[in-house]
Amino acid sequence: MYKINKEVFYRFEPNLGDEGELVVYFKEANEIYEMTEPFYIFMKGIENNHSFNQLINIYIDRYPQLKKMEIVDNMHKIEDKLRELRVIL
Repeated sequence: MYKINKEVFYRFEPNLGDEGELVVYFKEANEIYEMTEPFYIFMKGIENNHSFNQLINIYIDRYPQLKKMEIVDNMHKIEDKLRELRVIL
């Protein structure tokens, strides 16, 4: 499916009152990016070798108010952004 860039360190910072944020750190470039929880779910799915369909089901469980098509569209946007930033290869 995807591969996480080995030059990236990431962790999720939960916050009270909201979803929290994903902190992505590029070791060599010394760059830090902050992202939302949906990005973290995507990254954990990669880490756990989930298929795209398995990820869809995880998002549906987490965000039941969204339609499946909205989730798939958002997942593609997340994927594109993570590729653009070189977080996933």
